[in-house]
Amino acid sequence: MACHLKGNPEGIYNNNGGHPICHVSMTIPYATNEKLPALIQETIKAAQERGTKPVEHELYNGELPVTMPTSLQVQGAALQLGVDAGYKGKDFILRFEDAPQSHLLMVSHDLATQIAWLQIIGKNLQVTGKQLYYYNASKQIASHASVLQPFGIVVTHTNAQLFAENLAPGSFILIDSLDEATDLHRSRGGSLGMWQAFLEKSMDNEQHFIVFASNLKNVMGNHDLKPMLDHFRYRIVFKSNKENLEKASPRETKAELSPINARFIDKTADQWRDFRPYSLDQKS
Repeated sequence: MACHLKGNPEGIYNNNGGHPICHVSMTIPYATNEKLPALIQETIKAAQERGTKPVEHELYNGELPVTMPTSLQVQGAALQLGVDAGYKGKDFILRFEDAPQSHLLMVSHDLATQIAWLQIIGKNLQVTGKQLYYYNASKQIASHASVLQPFGIVVTHTNAQLFAENLAPGSFILIDSLDEATDLHRSRGGSLGMWQAFLEKSMDNEQHFIVFASNLKNVMGNHDLKPMLDHFRYRIVFKSNKENLEKASPRETKAELSPINARFIDKTADQWRDFRPYSLDQKS
């Protein structure tokens, strides 16, 4: 079909499987950002002169940040994290199932992104009234406590002693850096066994984990730690590298991930979808 094009700004429309007899040649209008408003007004004026009835429509710009709404439509064990990647912009809500492995692994090596995710998660838990237990392992994130506190992200623990306590049913447990939570890296002389035992029983109390990781290659290179990732059915990758994306996916995914999108992966269902995360003021 492309061989029939004579150059910009010509295009071909075909709604019959590409059969040449159904080609419809057209000119595709183009305008720079500076000239676009004037072009839109000219188009509207021309339509009015022809008596064309107005229709409801939206102008979609996939590069504009998606601001987090002041009111979230979320209840129970769920997180409203952004909007689907597409012009309809439906809310992207992760609903944690009451089933084994219903835990979330967040993958990103960008500090500002990690701070924004924590703020979004905190806002969600404030809305749903879910109790949060926060194991702070990241020194960098700890230095930004002042911008996290208004969102309810307040450190409750700094080591694996957390898993020896009676945590409230229906709560969320957050670990901000699996990379730096070194007491969870070893079975012998460490607390990995304590964490594993807690994870295996967590769904009996409807408790869900949200764990951040920056370098999946290093995490998965730890033979003791790697099996723990099997407990995390849900994964989200954003502002990360291709290697992290591939390791977070249950199978090879050839689709490119836009830098402005995040990829949600459900490894149990072997499915993925891209969405636009909310944008927040990340001043610190």
